[in-house]
Amino acid sequence: MIVSAIVFGVAIAVVGDEAEPVLKFFTSITVIVMRITQWIILLAPVGVMFLVAGQILDMDDLAETFSRLVRHI
Repeated sequence: MIVSAIVFGVAIAVVGDEAEPVLKFFTSITVIVMRITQWIILLAPVGVMFLVAGQILDMDDLAETFSRLVRHI
């Protein structure tokens, strides 16, 4: 896969101006994927917060759990 991507990139560079639409397409795809990645990174803390909150809500005796944690500090 990597080798084919390198060969494809070299072919785009060799063709020159005629490959400009293909180059613009892949540049646009890169920008779109980076924006989606930024959204995921921004939303990850919210997801972790809800995972932790779910675990806290599943505890039988929250006060006892926290008192045991304080004793070990």
